[in-house]
Amino acid sequence: MRLAPLLLTLTLTLAGCQSTMQRIADCKSGDWRAMGHKDGTAGEKADFAERKDFCDDHTAPAADAPARYADGWTAGNAEFWSSRGMADGRNALQLTAAWESRAASEEVRKKGTPQSRAAYEAGWTQGNSAHWEDLGRKDGTSGQPLNVREAAR
Repeated sequence: MRLAPLLLTLTLTLAGCQSTMQRIADCKSGDWRAMGHKDGTAGEKADFAERKDFCDDHTAPAADAPARYADGWTAGNAEFWSSRGMADGRNALQLTAAWESRAASEEVRKKGTPQSRAAYEAGWTQGNSAHWEDLGRKDGTSGQPLNVREAAR
């Protein structure tokens, strides 16, 4: 019975070590755009100062590091929202209700993720288009004429 808490602690410790090792590797690469992008796609707030403090022991940032980090983070944050919008659109969820649900989600509140409705809507549009294309393809390959779908409406 005491083994389960020990295994959980060991698993969490190893996961933390892996995360730290990955962050150190990111620092050594010196690619501030990639670091910002990684933070943005994870739904994290843009925090160059925290990344710089962590990386100070592993590399010296270039003069343009803050701008490169911000550029990467902006792209990553857009991907964060776009991917969620795409999933909701593909599932044919209503745009406004789905956005409001995502924007108020525990994930977003917990991380304090800055919102990007425009990126979400762009992803939703792509996902919803794919939903209808898949539905049409399914109906077409099953041999259903278009007027059967219209009659169902």
